[in-house]
Amino acid sequence: MKKIGFVALLIVFIAVMVYGKIHYDQKIASTVQSDGEHTEEESSVSGAETTAANEAPLEGAQEEFGQKLQESMDADEELTIVLSGSGALESAEENVPALLQEKLRSYYDTDSITVRASTFGSSTSLEVMAADGDVTAAGLEPDVLVFEPFVLNDNGDVSVEDTLFNTNAFVNTVEAANPEAAVFIQPPQPVYEARYYIDQVEALRAHAGENNLNYIDHWEAWPDTDNADLDEEYLEENGDPSAAGHELWAQALTDYFTGEEAL
Repeated sequence: MKKIGFVALLIVFIAVMVYGKIHYDQKIASTVQSDGEHTEEESSVSGAETTAANEAPLEGAQEEFGQKLQESMDADEELTIVLSGSGALESAEENVPALLQEKLRSYYDTDSITVRASTFGSSTSLEVMAADGDVTAAGLEPDVLVFEPFVLNDNGDVSVEDTLFNTNAFVNTVEAANPEAAVFIQPPQPVYEARYYIDQVEALRAHAGENNLNYIDHWEAWPDTDNADLDEEYLEENGDPSAAGHELWAQALTDYFTGEEAL
């Protein structure tokens, strides 16, 4: 009788142990699954936040510029922007290229944007092409080229037809050496009480449209050519941009590229 009782007690003990073990294993498995789901969820959220952080600054950016910048960020490489044109671009210490670099780096919170200048003083487009100025600009290997054709330098000395021909030749040379470059055309600075010059700039705008070239109309950011403020605040006596003119011009380019304010 005692043996039967002992055996029954042993059976009950083993059953309790087995049940406890199964219950414990199930509880552990449930906890691990819950933690895994939580970790996966956190990872997903973190990844989404990281992606959003990387893409958010590019929202609204000019399409081709934004694409080049995104490519450089994804590859962890520097974005090289080349501003090429007349000496007016660099006629002050705080000039358009330097200010544009500062503004874009600040806007996108990166030091991986470099703006380089390739300018040619008061040379006409004929003189620049004869001196292989287009080859010089191409050698800077731009990811983005912002070219200011020599409309103002050519004014009175070179026909608008030749200016536009040389514009195409310059761009073709840069694109041949840098086929992935994004190319933008911009006019020189406005001139107070200009007459024929305005027609030349309009011809440049039309030419850009006809040749599928991106045209940055930064003139919209300046006072009108018949407004005395243009002459008094934004231009020097020789017609080059003043310090305020360089600031305005650089800000207009920044706004165009970032899409912060559409020109």
